[in-house]
Amino acid sequence: MKGLLFLCFISLASIASDVPEADLDIFTDKPLKQMYFRYAEGSLRNTPAENWLTRWSRFDGIVLKAYPEEGAPFGEKERATLQRFKQKFPQKALFLHFNGRARDPDFREIVSSPQDYLYFAGTTNLSPVSASENKTTIRVDDPNVFARSRTLPDGVYDDVVIAKRNTNSSIDWSNFEHAKLLSVNLEKGLIVVQRDILNTGRVNLGKGQAYIARHAAKGPFFAGTKQRLWEYNWFAAGKKSDKKTRLQDTLSDFLASKLSGEAQFFDGVSLDVLTETRLARVGGYPTGLDLDQDGRADSSSSEFDLLHASAIYEFLKLLREKLPQDKLIFADGSYGSQRAVHLLNGIESEGWPSFRDPELLHWSSGLNRHQYWNTFGVKPQASYFKLSHYLTPENKKVNPTDKVRRLTVAAALMTDSIVVPAFKPKGVPFHKWPEFRELKNLGKALGPAQPLRLSKKTRLIGSDISKAQLQATVSKNVSFSIAPEGIKLLNVSEANPFCVQTNLDAKEFTVSILAKTKSDVLLPQSRPVVMLVQADNSSATLKSYIGETFFQTEHYFNKADGREICISRETLGDITLASVDVYVGPYVLTREYENALLVANPSHQAIKYPQGANFADFNDKNLDKKVRGLLIPMRDMLIVR
Repeated sequence: MKGLLFLCFISLASIASDVPEADLDIFTDKPLKQMYFRYAEGSLRNTPAENWLTRWSRFDGIVLKAYPEEGAPFGEKERATLQRFKQKFPQKALFLHFNGRARDPDFREIVSSPQDYLYFAGTTNLSPVSASENKTTIRVDDPNVFARSRTLPDGVYDDVVIAKRNTNSSIDWSNFEHAKLLSVNLEKGLIVVQRDILNTGRVNLGKGQAYIARHAAKGPFFAGTKQRLWEYNWFAAGKKSDKKTRLQDTLSDFLASKLSGEAQFFDGVSLDVLTETRLARVGGYPTGLDLDQDGRADSSSSEFDLLHASAIYEFLKLLREKLPQDKLIFADGSYGSQRAVHLLNGIESEGWPSFRDPELLHWSSGLNRHQYWNTFGVKPQASYFKLSHYLTPENKKVNPTDKVRRLTVAAALMTDSIVVPAFKPKGVPFHKWPEFRELKNLGKALGPAQPLRLSKKTRLIGSDISKAQLQATVSKNVSFSIAPEGIKLLNVSEANPFCVQTNLDAKEFTVSILAKTKSDVLLPQSRPVVMLVQADNSSATLKSYIGETFFQTEHYFNKADGREICISRETLGDITLASVDVYVGPYVLTREYENALLVANPSHQAIKYPQGANFADFNDKNLDKKVRGLLIPMRDMLIVR
């Protein structure tokens, strides 16, 4: 195939030093690559080792736990089985699944500081907190900070930190203990706590000397588990300077030591829910989060966002430096959550394009995201789709339809991503989804994915569009300048977009954009920015990553009004547009393989492969003739042998 879906100009200086190419099945050129996600853990404890090895060796890899930072503990038996698995099947990938946002406080292998954790704004004691008591009733100044509108499972309690409050109202984090909040009496202003749950020693503080705050926590996620996971405070970690106690240092030390030592059979680590951003609020609790640990609630701000992101980037940088060169690093990668393309080998997309998009409105956004990582992520590059249930706006779980499931699997192949099946459609086992049998025999890909253009392009921006022509179509007052590389939009944001009238009466169309921008100040230069594309009266704001080198993106709108196209950034800044083109009609994606053509049609209409000249140029000319006039089903994939 000669046409490229995602055209980019790569600056090698913008890409991190690559790790050596790993000899793993996930990096071979076979089209369908499958990994198992977490489900192998339960059987690892109970199944004889040889049976376990045989059962799970049919896949290209496994992502699973080995440490109890958020689950039941693993022992030497389990690690010995994993070691044997890697020795017997060295080409199969093994990735450690590790929570990057919270941990069970009972997991003590990581050096812990009370400032590692995130707390809600707390209050002061009005009665003494004696070190002689195992259970203490404390009168507090503001009992409402311990109210809660969300329920917890039976037998599960919130936890609190008790720290010394200095005479100037600052908090002495060296004099502390963690306790369990057993009951709250709002009318009497009393709380009852189980003392010193981590056995670090009980504090002895007089009236007005104790600061008491509830942990920001999540879970428990497993049946029978009563301890909630304590969230990390990456905001505070971004401010700390003591490298002996900083979270980014202690956490990277732990992972590097394990993956270099007793768990070196892992090929790398997948950092679950490690997001570079974190909202400064949690639903169901009356007070805000205390991000800077001064005892007062904080609101989201650019300053706190920067602290959080900088701590995450430093943690990943330290981990990359400390790990052996051949170890791979992955993290959750939905839009805005993780953009360390210069440090990570890939991302996990949990529910594709996102777990809140069962209608695939952001089909093209998901493709843009994965193709950006393919281009700029650390090599060897591999990302994976975890395909499971979706969540509706009412937070109800819904399984994808058969057609949506097939479309998401096809999207993984189009982006060279790994498929991780994570639910059983109609009871069919994860590894026996019907489409897998068909997709395994495609043969080697003969080129990248490319769109099937069903109409001639309408150019909105390009070198052949004069400034006068452009000014005549601009419908919002955004400043721009003409540069040799294209049109430079000045100071655009979601609230201040650049909008162009198209004169197209179209409801279904694709906006193709070649663009670049600079990263936000004080963050890594290689960090991409989210570009937003909107159509007039459209319910979806489509997204893509753009960075310091030009990158081609596609934005497919279905049931939208195409008379006006608006382009902006998530944060205020400039964008340089080399070209903006619109193609009317459905967005059909094709990829040619040695033995077949894979076609994906996310449109709500079936399409006849066009008879005209505006179709894909295949390597196999017989295939080119065979597909003319072929009916491509709506909302589904098609394999043409």
